[in-house]
Amino acid sequence: MPPEQKLYNQGDKPKRNFIPIVIIIIIVILLLIVFGLSKISKKDSASNSSADTQVQEEVVVTKVDLTKVSSPQEKIPQGFPAYIPVETGEAYESYSMDYPERNVTQYSLSYVTTVSKAAKYKEYVDFMTKNGFEFAKDGKNGSSGFRVGDFVRF
Repeated sequence: MPPEQKLYNQGDKPKRNFIPIVIIIIIVILLLIVFGLSKISKKDSASNSSADTQVQEEVVVTKVDLTKVSSPQEKIPQGFPAYIPVETGEAYESYSMDYPERNVTQYSLSYVTTVSKAAKYKEYVDFMTKNGFEFAKDGKNGSSGFRVGDFVRF
């Protein structure tokens, strides 16, 4: 007996399994997305690194060697405004940073104090108010202290 052959009508085509094709399409789409994102990431990092290298400026740092000072006044960086209240007894870092291209100098003196946070806050608020500093809306906050950029002296 001959094996039976199935004959299909034109509307009765055998069902094909499309799952492998769908998986291949999904993989191709994912590869395109990953490739595209990596290209964008490389482009962004290249533009960021070039922006960083373009803004180089001269900075002159002058540190005070606190181990070689003999008086409290010598702990303060030269040029530090004398009218700003500071404690020098427990100073642990003192320096100035000069930015000649901007005609700006930053003076820094870091110290440990036994005065409470509230008392130190009041001291600086009183000092800044007396010396014409203006505060942003949220620039004064007794519980958290001052925030960078929240006060300016004109």
